[in-house]
Amino acid sequence: MPWVQDMIREYHKSAQASGAKMIVTCGLDAVPPDLTTYLAVSHIRKTFNTPTREVIVSLQEIRGTISSGTINSMASVYTLYEPGRYAEATAPFAISPRKPTSEKAKTSLFPGSGFFRTQTLDVLSRVVAREGQGNDTAIVGRSWGLYAPDDPNTTNRRIWA
Repeated sequence: MPWVQDMIREYHKSAQASGAKMIVTCGLDAVPPDLTTYLAVSHIRKTFNTPTREVIVSLQEIRGTISSGTINSMASVYTLYEPGRYAEATAPFAISPRKPTSEKAKTSLFPGSGFFRTQTLDVLSRVVAREGQGNDTAIVGRSWGLYAPDDPNTTNRRIWA
């Protein structure tokens, strides 16, 4: 994600000036949480004419393997970037062109993760945080910044377990 953040910092303004949008589509981290969140929010907006404050995506099973590019990216984070850079790049809205402005949008409707990084949600039972979750959060935050209406009280945070 640090490299993705570097590319966005370097090329976002040029893309924006040309009318293009830079969308992160690389790797397994990008598509499931981002597309699921986008489709859920679009459906809620269209069907109920209401904004969405939070989306939790719980992926129960996935088949696939890690590519050599993903392995290389994981290794390069620790060799090419200074300590803390990964956390900076994967923070919520770190690669988003805008940030939520209200405190309401910055807080979750659900209880936070406990000591073992689990959340208990009545409908989903227990949801476990995973290591790549930061990538997902940053990517979904970017999509929110590109496509959400100008309502500062909405955000699309989610958890992918």
